[in-house]
Amino acid sequence: MLSASVIICAHADDRWDDTLAAVASVHAQSHPAKELIVVIDYNRPLYERLKAALPEAMVIENDHQQGLSGGRNTGIAAATGQVVAFLDDDAIAAAVTARQHTLGQTEAMGEIVVPRGPWSAAPSS
Repeated sequence: MLSASVIICAHADDRWDDTLAAVASVHAQSHPAKELIVVIDYNRPLYERLKAALPEAMVIENDHQQGLSGGRNTGIAAATGQVVAFLDDDAIAAAVTARQHTLGQTEAMGEIVVPRGPWSAAPSS
């Protein structure tokens, strides 16, 4: 079975409870993720607060362009799983999500899964 890195991007202090619920839903999976990465988008106080509250997660600051795409790219750069799954900071992961992602059964999940490289260019004809 493939290993999964789950990335949650967060930016707003007023989503504190939602973010903690999202993290808890990842930890409640029947097939645990290899790692949980929480990326904080240019909010140093939130970063410090979540870093202290979530010692089991990799809490990092967005070091790309501000916004969701920059946060996701930061998370992808830090990820070591064979697949990457994104979960919004105000969402709850379904109990089967991580297992289905690693089995490649993502069509009905409504989530984004990015298989990890290595990538190579297609041979030229």
